[in-house]
Amino acid sequence: MARLTDTQIQEARSKDFKEFLEREGFSFRKHGNSYECVEHDSLVLNKKGDCLWYHWYSRDEKGNIITFVQNNITNGNFRQAVAYILNCNIGSYSIEESYSNENKKNSLGSNFKIDIGSDMKRLFAYLTTTRGIDKDLVNQLIKQDKIAQDSKNNIVFKYMDESGRNVGGELKGTCSSKSFSGVAKNSDENYGFTIVIGNNNNIKEIKVFEASSDLLSYYQLFGNGLKNTILLSLGGCTKIKKISTYLRQYENLSLISACVDNDKAGNTSFDNISKEYSNYEIHDERELLLNNGVKDYNELLKKGIIK
Repeated sequence: MARLTDTQIQEARSKDFKEFLEREGFSFRKHGNSYECVEHDSLVLNKKGDCLWYHWYSRDEKGNIITFVQNNITNGNFRQAVAYILNCNIGSYSIEESYSNENKKNSLGSNFKIDIGSDMKRLFAYLTTTRGIDKDLVNQLIKQDKIAQDSKNNIVFKYMDESGRNVGGELKGTCSSKSFSGVAKNSDENYGFTIVIGNNNNIKEIKVFEASSDLLSYYQLFGNGLKNTILLSLGGCTKIKKISTYLRQYENLSLISACVDNDKAGNTSFDNISKEYSNYEIHDERELLLNNGVKDYNELLKKGIIK
C-alpha cells in the first residue's frame, strides 16, 4: 500500500468536520461559538486554527476529524481513517462561512424577554406559603434578579449565560387550583436556573435537580454546608443535556450529584445521567429522600424532618 503523503493528510484534516458528521447521521445546534450535537449533547465542535476540532466529554475523546474517525470508525487505524475521509464527497471547512453564520442573530436567548408583572405578591405567597421557602431567601433572589413574576402571575426562574445575560426562564404557575410548569418563550434551553456557591474558578461539583422548587429547598436545608458547588435545575427530568453546558463552563468540575426525584422518572433520569456523563464521578443524592419516605427535597423541607 502506497505511503500517505503530507498533502493527503492535510486534505483530510481540512475537510468540513461538521458536514462529515451530519452525513454520518449526527445533527447539530449552534451554541455560542460551538456546535453541540443533538443526539449526544456532550459531543461538541469548536474552531481550532483553520479547522474544527471535537471534544466528546462523556467519552473523554478530543481531536480533529482524523482522530474522530480513528476512534469511532476505523478502530484506531490512521491510514484507513485518512482514506475514509478522502473517499467522502465533502468540501473543505470554510472559516469565512463559519464567521458569517456565527454573526447571524440566534433566535434562542437573544430574543428572550420577560413581560414583568406589576408586583411580586403571588410569587412571594407561593414560594413562602405553598413551598415553605424562607422569606429572606426569596427576598434575596428577587434582589439578585434571579427570579421574577410575569404578567400572567407565573414565577420566572431565570437562566443566565456565561456573561450574566438573561437567556430564558423556567416557569411555575402560582394558582393553587391548577399546577402549571413550563418554559418561557424563546428560552435557550442549553441553560437552566442556577445558584453558584464559591468562586467560579474553583467549582468542583454540580448538583442537579428536576425543578427549581427542589433546588431552593435543598439550598435552604443544606446551603450553609456547601462550597465550590453549582446547583442546577433542569426544568424537567429528561433535560440532562443542560449539564454539559456547565461542564464546559466550569473546567474543574469533576462530580455530578443527582438530586432528582425519588420515583420512577427520577430513576430513569439518574440512569441517563450516569450513562451520558460516565467519564465523571456520579453520586446519587436520593438516599435521604428514600430513608424519609418523601418524593423530593421540597417535600422533605415541608415535613420539617431536617432542622
